[in-house]
Amino acid sequence: MSTAELTSPISPDWSLPNIGTLAQLVHQLGDLPLQRILLKPPPGSAGEADLLQCVEVEKVGCELADGTLVVKTMGYHESLIAMLLSFRLLEYLKANPLGMVAGESGICRLLPGLVRTPDVSFVSIERLKGLTDNELTFCPGAPDLCVEVLSAGNTRREMERKLHEYFEHGARLVWYVDPARRTARAFSSVDNVLEIDVDGTLSGSDVLPGLTISLRDFFAEYDKHLARLPIQLKPPSPSDA
Repeated sequence: MSTAELTSPISPDWSLPNIGTLAQLVHQLGDLPLQRILLKPPPGSAGEADLLQCVEVEKVGCELADGTLVVKTMGYHESLIAMLLSFRLLEYLKANPLGMVAGESGICRLLPGLVRTPDVSFVSIERLKGLTDNELTFCPGAPDLCVEVLSAGNTRREMERKLHEYFEHGARLVWYVDPARRTARAFSSVDNVLEIDVDGTLSGSDVLPGLTISLRDFFAEYDKHLARLPIQLKPPSPSDA
């Protein structure tokens, strides 16, 4: 286990009146590409109802932070990898019914006005007990396992901010999977990360005991799916995250 080389924790200022310019807001959100920031409703004024409108009616994958709707960056490659990971988790849970898996529409309310949607997530039975249907729409807190599939539109600052948010609000394990480099990072806390190359293995640790995913085997399966397509897709672009 190695120590993550991260910048100091990003402590967002949820009081948007203290953000005076668009440049400050973009930096606060994680130095995001401008095309990921929606202007309707105006940045700083969006709420959870706007997020649901965006996700459920307009079918645009979004998150809510600092009163701003931010588009998730997920193309075909990232979506396929998320689906394959979800399938692995579901297969594991057939024999080990420890909780629930959600995909990119699994909405998590970390705080009022701070809503994230990991590409794949797992919530334990203990966390699910007593929740209402409405609370499942906005799952309270961060899932036990949060998985993010990196794409070219993700920034390092954005993913560092998310990492802090996930662990501050209940996550026990976070995976960042990099399709372009065929690597992964497994975080057991903000300060502890295991760098995994293509010959390594993702582990469910104490969150999903006994779960192991060989990255080489996983990406071989991914390649088989791509080979079935009648067209040749461009390879995924690397992320600076």
